[in-house]
Amino acid sequence: MKEAHDSGAVKAPLNVRTYNAAIRACAFTKGSDNAKSEAFNTAFDTLNELRSAKNTSPDLYTYPAMIRASEELLGRSDNELEQIRSIFHMCCEDGLVDALLLKNLVNFLPKDFMRSLLRTEKEPSQVRLNDLPREWKSDIYTNSSGGRKSGKKN
Repeated sequence: MKEAHDSGAVKAPLNVRTYNAAIRACAFTKGSDNAKSEAFNTAFDTLNELRSAKNTSPDLYTYPAMIRASEELLGRSDNELEQIRSIFHMCCEDGLVDALLLKNLVNFLPKDFMRSLLRTEKEPSQVRLNDLPREWKSDIYTNSSGGRKSGKKN
């Protein structure tokens, strides 16, 4: 995305919203398995670019968008589940695991995989934010009206 922006092909400023929009757009790709694989790879590359950007960083909408792309574009093979595990670990590193992300994961991932991901024996649908390590959610907070806010650099 940065390359397209630097070349002039993308005129919008590069901020977390443009990165999130690109990831969400990938999630709506239809067509062949090859087209879906390319769309997922684009979304994943966009996420990595956002994580390494100097002036912006992922927010509370980034990972739900990436999980949605995973849900729509990946199957449930062991290799594909490991890609989802990698995304979840990135989210944990960024301290952005929140209730929406948990709900999205629980809605489409196998229960045993969710238990492994969350490091719990609990029923995945019963896991709450307070059950998770503090560092996984260290950069989430809500404003007084209950809205979602972003983390670090935004």
